[in-house]
Amino acid sequence: MPEISRFYGIVIKMFFKPKEHEPAHIHALYNDYFGTFNLRTLEMLDGDLPNKAQQLVREWLELHTATNCFKCGRRNLLSNSRPSKRTRPMIPRIKTVRPVGDYQLFVSFDDGTNVRYDVKDDIDTLPAFRPLLTQRGLFENVRLDESRTCIYWNEEIDLPSDTIFEYGVK
Repeated sequence: MPEISRFYGIVIKMFFKPKEHEPAHIHALYNDYFGTFNLRTLEMLDGDLPNKAQQLVREWLELHTATNCFKCGRRNLLSNSRPSKRTRPMIPRIKTVRPVGDYQLFVSFDDGTNVRYDVKDDIDTLPAFRPLLTQRGLFENVRLDESRTCIYWNEEIDLPSDTIFEYGVK
């Protein structure tokens, strides 16, 4: 489940499949506690979050629902209205990914954006990415996860779609 925010030790996560997960909601995790919050009513639907953490999550929700941060893809999660074409999805969905040589990827997104993402910087700075350089054929084996919000090579090496979208060259 993608993480969309982190504050005061609280982690907010959310799936982006509105029809499969009605009512629209987020998951809040705090230490060993959790809570599921309805995006329309801001009430906790399920969970055992302490009262102070519940209050912080509700304040966070009020702030983000007031600024329309819950628009993703073509559908606003809080209504049936469609966002304008200028609205960037909160977590971009990848349509296709393919290696194009010299540790670069060509990535197409659902919104029509195409980027070239250079993985060399990740290989140089993140030890987990070094096998892409040292294991023959691994880089060419890039795969798209089922949610289309992440690409991966193996259990240890992956890249989220929002990073590729933001740092890829258009």
